[in-house]
Parts: sequence; C-alpha cells; structure tokens
Amino acid sequence: MKYLLASLFILSSFSAVAADSSYSGDSLSKLYLEMKYLYHAGTGVHQQFTTKDRVKLKACKDEYGYISTRARALVGMANRLNHPNKEEFIDAAWRAYACVTCGSPVSSCEALPDDLAKIKAIITQ
Repeated sequence: MKYLLASLFILSSFSAVAADSSYSGDSLSKLYLEMKYLYHAGTGVHQQFTTKDRVKLKACKDEYGYISTRARALVGMANRLNHPNKEEFIDAAWRAYACVTCGSPVSSCEALPDDLAKIKAIITQ
C-alpha cells in the first residue's frame, strides 16, 4: 500500500510538471520543422496523386496515411504551446493537415509558405 501511494504521488508530480508546457524556442522550432516537412510531403502527395479516382485515392492513403497521423500530432503540439500566437499556430497546423490529406485540393498547401515564414520570424525575434 505504501508503494502504491508513493508511486501515485510521484506520478502526480510528473503530471503537474508536464501540464506546464510553456513554449520555448525549441518547441517552436520543432513545430516549424514538422510543418515544413508536412508542406513538402503534401506537395509531393499532390504531385503524385492528382486524380479523384477511388483506387488511386486508396493507394494514396495506404502509402501516405502515416503523414496525416503526423499532421494530427502537429495540431496537438500547437495546442500545447503557451504562446500569444497559439491560435495562429493551431490554424496553421490544421492547414498542414489539409495539405497532406489524400484527396484534398492542391490549393490546400498554398497558405503554408506564409505560415512557415511567420513562424520563422517569431523564432528569430
């Protein structure tokens, strides 16, 4: 019983530390790098799969489905940042998700270079 209480106390203290996920330049850099990767991956997806054919759409999802998982994780990463521009980061992460989604229009990637430039400017401040 003592060990159970001690382990619960230790776990709760780690949870409290993890809950204070204030942003740092490092976390913002990670957000930038992941978004840059997703932008390049998304443009590659759209170059390779430009049709709405169901068979090709299935092939796209089979080949690039993991990228949409990374994009959803990016939304979570942006949501955990404690930064004045948090909402902009979340919106940009959702645009990155739309960019890498198979079957989305090519135009879904057009806003990402501007988002990347804004994040880069914030990092270099």
